[in-house]
Amino acid sequence: MAKVGSIKADRLLDVFKNFFKKQYLIEEGDYGLQVIDDSVRIESPQFVIVSNPPPPVPDPDIFVMDMNWTGGVAPKSRQTATLDMTFGFKHPEAISRDFNARIITVPASTPLTINVPEGKIAAAKSGNRVIVTSNPFSLDNSGSYSFTCSVDDQNQVKETVETNNTFEKVLMVGEYVYDVTLDRFFLEPLSSTVRKGGIFTF
Repeated sequence: MAKVGSIKADRLLDVFKNFFKKQYLIEEGDYGLQVIDDSVRIESPQFVIVSNPPPPVPDPDIFVMDMNWTGGVAPKSRQTATLDMTFGFKHPEAISRDFNARIITVPASTPLTINVPEGKIAAAKSGNRVIVTSNPFSLDNSGSYSFTCSVDDQNQVKETVETNNTFEKVLMVGEYVYDVTLDRFFLEPLSSTVRKGGIFTF
């Protein structure tokens, strides 16, 4: 300030403040800043790098796209089977932890919990979807079952939309029937053959 005087220094400070306040949107790059009083340089150049911060990542969205029996074949009652769940995402890169999906059925059966791990979420970044297979389970009766899947029902992940986390689908369970076919048979005597009066007795 001594070099330019207090009045001119205050005026220069105002210019700098207004520049950075009103002219903030400058291109990224390397810059050299120096102070010049008319044509006399009074401060050596100071090199700075200007980089615009990346825009914030939007909150993600998770939803169930489909559910099917693994292999596409309906199991029989009391037969062990698994479900393939297709989860869809918007901005999966914003999900920093695993989450759970809960499945209930009508008629009622033991609820299922499916964990979607971080590795699966990372794999979803390329196509915004991933398939997760449930643990094996069985249903006691045959017929049609209404499956309801609620994803992130504990609100473990903050989402842009919280109203699309439920998915329903009816899947069939076949009837388990024993199918026995007589292929061949043999006759064996219960005791040694004895001939009495021309009659064989066993």
